[in-house]
Amino acid sequence: NELNFKRDKVVIPTALRADMLKAVHQPHLGGEASKRRAREVLFWPSIDRDIKKMVKSCSVCNRNRNQQPRETLKPHPVPSRPWERIGVDLFTFHQRNYLITSAVISKLKSQMARHGIPDVLISGNDPQFCCKQFKEFSQKWEFIHVTSSPVYPQSNGGVERAVQTAKTLMKKAFDSGEDPYMSLLNHRNTPRDSVFGSPAQRLMSRRTKTILPVTEELLVPQVVSPEKVQDRLQHYKHLQKKAYDKKSQNLLALKKGDMVRIQEEKGFLKKGIVVEETNYPRSYQVKTSSGIFWRNRRHLLKVEELEEISEESDDVAVEILPQRVQLPLNNKQDCTIANDAEHDKQLTYTRSGRLVRKPDRLNL
Repeated sequence: NELNFKRDKVVIPTALRADMLKAVHQPHLGGEASKRRAREVLFWPSIDRDIKKMVKSCSVCNRNRNQQPRETLKPHPVPSRPWERIGVDLFTFHQRNYLITSAVISKLKSQMARHGIPDVLISGNDPQFCCKQFKEFSQKWEFIHVTSSPVYPQSNGGVERAVQTAKTLMKKAFDSGEDPYMSLLNHRNTPRDSVFGSPAQRLMSRRTKTILPVTEELLVPQVVSPEKVQDRLQHYKHLQKKAYDKKSQNLLALKKGDMVRIQEEKGFLKKGIVVEETNYPRSYQVKTSSGIFWRNRRHLLKVEELEEISEESDDVAVEILPQRVQLPLNNKQDCTIANDAEHDKQLTYTRSGRLVRKPDRLNL
């Protein structure tokens, strides 16, 4: 019944350390809080390391973790001409669906018949876009179909913002009793700046006539310089990324065989093992007991739990996974992406995954 002390702290023998770890972690506090609680009254040589390992392997803590921090922005490549890359999305307004089910392909064919076939079409993971019929459509019309990561619409942010603008215009038109088509017409003739011009000018190289008085000279077609538009877009994307990255950090890349938890609406409830990294940025295929899922890195929490994923047969539900595609890039975009990749390799992280930001000093 004798106790050993180091100053005023009880020295715990090896046989009792597991029980003490459970007692320390009983309220399921975080790693640092658990360390402070234990250090106050207990001691053994590897106490910090054991507590850290215990907290990381706690399924209760992992299931109830806060969402992971957002990662640095990866902008889409800047197109070199109008209609080179287009984005599509579905939305509901006043209980009416726009671009629904089989009508999706018909509506897209109508737009492509007017403006031509794009090189790349970007969409979400709605069933209308992830079906065999749409795949056959993209192959027959010879365009590359790219989808965003499931439950991660941010990767198709440009289209999401366009939907928000359209819905706002339509809502205000209905509230005021105005014609929503007139609102859309005026929006498409509103210039963003002196270089961009209006959406109508960028797409069709001309202003379209509205009810506002306009001279004949302004309605004459005039090509907007693609080089100037591309440079201005690149400039805006650079400013956007700089502002976004101030409160962002890159998460450590996952490897095949890593155990992870998938973030759902109520927390990181579903556990799985990384199968492979997809050819989409920061996206992984994860095998769980209920099937194979495709998720963005931000929704995958790496864990070190002791339980293993049950090896079931391959006769499980498989989520629709991305196709292997190679996106066309011009030389300027190749350089930009290569520089971003090289920059990412130069970043330094702590063992916990936190980005180390070096201070900016004057070269005196």
